Amino acid sequence: MSRLLWIAVMAIIPIDCAPLDMPEEAAQYQRDISTARCEEWFGHAVAMGWEIEDLPTLDRIMWNESRCDPTAHGGNAEYGDHGLTQVYWRVWAPLVMELGYERQDLYHPAVNLLVARLIADDAESHGWCRWQPWAASGQYGCEVTS
Repeated sequence: MSRLLWIAVMAIIPIDCAPLDMPEEAAQYQRDISTARCEEWFGHAVAMGWEIEDLPTLDRIMWNESRCDPTAHGGNAEYGDHGLTQVYWRVWAPLVMELGYERQDLYHPAVNLLVARLIADDAESHGWCRWQPWAASGQYGCEVTS
């Protein structure tokens, strides 16, 4: 990633970890999803570049991975999974650091959701299902191949 992207991303990450107001189209979409569990983070997700159509699957991932808790961690505190989408530090540390963040920044909802979107985009760029990185907690529409 270019340094220019890093500067642009840093400028939009809110300092406060409180849920953001949702854009109206996301709020309307949320009202249409009767099963949403982590909707308080939809504003951050949309601000970090997630598409409105991704919200139902992203909601399931946040619920299955962290029960919507941005401070959740799994496994080893140093190398394990961190934040809302349980970003696996051992694999994704180079990406996180390239963006100018550190492991503890993954507990900020906006940073976690930005990194998760970049992970999903990376999976898709390799021809995989964009939800493949979270397949251990659910298939999320990804085909299972033997």
